[in-house]
Amino acid sequence: MTGHRAHLLALAAGLVTSAVVYAVGLAPAEAVLAARGHGIVAFELARTAANVNAMVADWGAEGVSAARASLLWDLAFIPGYVLVLWAAARLLDTAPARRAATWAPVAGVLDLVEDLALFRALDHPDDRAWAAPLAWVSAVLKFALLAGALVALFVGLVNRRRGRRSGTGR
Repeated sequence: MTGHRAHLLALAAGLVTSAVVYAVGLAPAEAVLAARGHGIVAFELARTAANVNAMVADWGAEGVSAARASLLWDLAFIPGYVLVLWAAARLLDTAPARRAATWAPVAGVLDLVEDLALFRALDHPDDRAWAAPLAWVSAVLKFALLAGALVALFVGLVNRRRGRRSGTGR
C-alpha cells in the first residue's frame, strides 16, 4: 500500500471511529450532563476543587455516572481525532501541515492526562485540589494545540491550493 493510500485509510478509520464514538457514547453522556447544568467541557475547565464540588453536587449520582461514561468514551475518541488530524496533515504534506501532524499526538497525550485527572477528581474528592488544576492545564494546552493544528491545516491547504494555481505544486 502506498503512503498516500495508507494515509487515506488512516483518515477514514479515524473519521469513522470518531463519529461512532461520539454518536454512541459522548453525545448521550453530554446530554445527561448538560441537562444538569454543566457539560463535560465545563468539567474539563473547572480548574478548582470548589468548582468540581459544585458540578458534582449539581449532577447528582446520574450525572457523575454520565461524566465517568463520557471520560471512558473519550479514551476511545482520542485516537480517532488524533488519527484524523495526523492523516489529514500527512496527506496535505505542507510545512504548516507537518507542524499539525506533530501537535495532534501531543494534544492526545494531554487529553489522556486530563481524563486521568478528572477520573481522580470524580473518585477521590480529597484529591480535587490538585486534580482539577491538572485537568485544567491539560485541557487548555490540548485545546490550544488542537486549534493550532486546525489553523496549520487550513494554512497548509491554502498554501497548497495557491501553489497548484501558480504551477509550483506543494
